[in-house]
Amino acid sequence: VDLAIEASYLDLGTQTGNFLGDDISVSTTGLMASGLLGFNFGPFGLFAKAGMIDWETDAEVLGVTTSGSDTDSVYGVGAKFQLGSFQLRAEYEVIDIDVVDMELISVGVAYTF
Repeated sequence: VDLAIEASYLDLGTQTGNFLGDDISVSTTGLMASGLLGFNFGPFGLFAKAGMIDWETDAEVLGVTTSGSDTDSVYGVGAKFQLGSFQLRAEYEVIDIDVVDMELISVGVAYTF
């Protein structure tokens, strides 16, 4: 059984569109912290994670700029393949920001120490 903590920065970029003939834009960033619980099966492993995100959103709609921020939950599951201290990971995460659940599928590399 593996136990770990993870911190990350999330930048969702800026989404733009058109509403009633006027341009709109929304950008969201956040800092996440999660605890991980993992089970290893040789070099392969499975893990689950749960934590929090402290997010901030800036929006411009109909020429009016507004912003919001809060702290909400993050959770997910994943699989890894590990060689030494390096891991290849695939994850599915749900980021629960107020009334919107964002789903994120990612593949990445991690270094453990």
